[in-house]
Amino acid sequence: MTRNIRKAPDLGTKQERCVSLGKYIIGNNATVREAAKVFGISKSTVHNDVTNLHGRIWLENENLSNY
Repeated sequence: MTRNIRKAPDLGTKQERCVSLGKYIIGNNATVREAAKVFGISKSTVHNDVTNLHGRIWLENENLSNY
């Protein structure tokens, strides 16, 4: 039996991924679970990217508070 394994899309650097996730979550009023499904990554990865210190710094630099 062959399983279809879906390869996650290339999301670029961690910084780019943090910004993309932040924009998606804010723009779509999405949950971590919804964002993880759309981006093809784990909920833990989404949570870590948007809550850790580096993620917050990158998101603040992108000025997503006004997104």
